[in-house]
This record gives sequence, structure tokens and C-alpha cells, in this order.
Amino acid sequence: MYKDQDFKLNRFGAVKILKQEFSIKADFVSKFRIEAQVAAGIMHPNIIDVYDAGEESGFYYIMMKLVEGITLRDYIECLIEFFHVGTAVAQLEIFIAC
Repeated sequence: MYKDQDFKLNRFGAVKILKQEFSIKADFVSKFRIEAQVAAGIMHPNIIDVYDAGEESGFYYIMMKLVEGITLRDYIECLIEFFHVGTAVAQLEIFIAC
């Protein structure tokens, strides 16, 4: 995932790009396109909006709404630390930090 600017609409978004080594394999490209179509068809407050999807110069991409904040990996690590700490005060400090 990359943060990118859409100059046509003057907004930032998150771009998922299919790795080049997978772009030459038809089955990966097909699955990537299906992923974009399925994600674009879901309207739910907990699912990111898809702005665009396509191919440019051999790179397949999905452009989505950008949500600023910590990464999912960092959030999960905070939760793991939260549940492994014994005192309520330490848990509260970790919870606030996340």
C-alpha cells in the first residue's frame, strides 16, 4: 500500500499495486481485478471505498480512500501488549497510546 495523490480530483488515496512478478501471470491479474470489483461493490462504513482500479504501463492498481492512522500491524501489536500486561494502569497507558 502506498499513499498517492489523485491530481484529477485533488485528493489523496491509498494505492494497492500488484507486484510486477505477479502482473505477468494471468491468474493473479484476474484475482486482482475480481478483488477490486468485489471491494467496489461493498457499501459499508467499515469497508474502504474504492475510487479507481486499472492498469497503467503494465502496473495493476486499486485506488482506495486513504485512512490516516497507525498500521494494522502496529494496532495488533498494541493489542497483544495490552493483553499481556498485568496491571490495569499499564493496560490503560497502552490503550491510550494505540
